This record gives sequence, C-alpha cells and structure tokens, in this order.
Amino acid sequence: MADRCAHFRSEDKWAGRVLLAAVIAIQLSQVAIDVLINQWNNRFYNALQDRNWDNFVGRSASSRCWRSPPLGLAIYQLYLNQWLQIRWRRWLTHRYLGEWLHDANHYRMQLQGDAADNPTSASATTSDRSSTGRSISASIS
Repeated sequence: MADRCAHFRSEDKWAGRVLLAAVIAIQLSQVAIDVLINQWNNRFYNALQDRNWDNFVGRSASSRCWRSPPLGLAIYQLYLNQWLQIRWRRWLTHRYLGEWLHDANHYRMQLQGDAADNPTSASATTSDRSSTGRSISASIS
C-alpha cells in the first residue's frame, strides 16, 4: 500500500494522478451509459409490450447512437490503465534499483558472501507481474 501511494507523491505524480483520474472518469461514464441503456431498454420493451409501432421504430433507430461509445470507452480505459501500470512499474524499478545501488551496497553485499539473496529471482516471478495489476486495480476500486 505504501508503494502505491508513494508513486502518486513522486516526481511522476502529476502524470500518474491524471491517468488515474482519467481511468476513474471513464469508469463513471461507463456506469452512466449503463443506466441510460437500462432506461432505453425499459422504453423499448414497453413499446413492444404496448404494441406501439411508432415508438418501437423510433427506439430501434435510436439504438445505433449508444452502441459504439461504451466499446470505445472500454478500449480507451484499458489503454490508460496499462499506461498507468507501465509508468508505475518503471518508477518502482528505478526506486528499488536506486536503493540497492545507493552507497555501493551491491559491492558490500559481494564482500559478505552468501548473506544476500539473488535480487533478480524476485523480479522474475509471475507473482510480481500479476501483483502490479492487482495494485493498480485496487487503487482504482
């Protein structure tokens, strides 16, 4: 949790905040579109039930207007979410490498022998890759 919050206070904070706000705004707009679609469905099926031909034809023609925006928003939200994840991973990598290389710690670790674990083994696991997505998703939820 501290690493996620620290990213939004780092030197890359404005880009991260804007991306996060955009992803949240798209999510809220998708909810609003879902509400509008449900209202449209109500009017459409009421026209079917009442056998109101004019209302039915009008609703059928208007359905074309709302079919493409949800798809476009979903694609753009995925793109922005992945962009945010890439920026966060880059920041996290620079942060951890900076801490590891600070004050020649890596040389001292060599002199100590087997006192330290292999630093590359942790970054190669699939759990680290999936935890990044979960971290970003958890911060959005």
